[in-house]
Amino acid sequence: MKLSRKDRRSLAAHREINLIDIENVLGTSHFTVRDVERYREFHIASNKVAADAHIVIGVSSQQALLVASYGWPGARVAFLSGRDGADRALMAVALEEHVEDRYEKLVIASGDHCFIQAVQLLQQFGMSVHVFARATCLSAALWASCKNVRTFSSREFALAA
Repeated sequence: MKLSRKDRRSLAAHREINLIDIENVLGTSHFTVRDVERYREFHIASNKVAADAHIVIGVSSQQALLVASYGWPGARVAFLSGRDGADRALMAVALEEHVEDRYEKLVIASGDHCFIQAVQLLQQFGMSVHVFARATCLSAALWASCKNVRTFSSREFALAA
């Protein structure tokens, strides 16, 4: 039996997915398990992430794949190597995995402009789309394309010295 888009949306009610460009939100591609753990705590508290939320972390190196997996247990880690690999991996999730049919809310933790297409499309599908980004790394065009944008400063979250 094939469900209509409306029926699939009602099944997805109150479910959320968080797509996290860990390199972007941490401000570096060289991070530790503890850095990811600290960001996990910060992200969950700042965004009031539901316990059953689906978390996808984008990374672009094998080292980051291992570190992110240990630092955020239970999260799915999406990996594509090379330049903008994390962005491309997360965009594939947003645009190719029919998240609009399975989730009511999407949080994109990144300030990269490449997410504009996903933000605009998924908002058109009726999803509640939110961008959560480091203020100094937020693309003006991404900010303008999303109805719900929140930023954080290095005062609110910074890597340990």
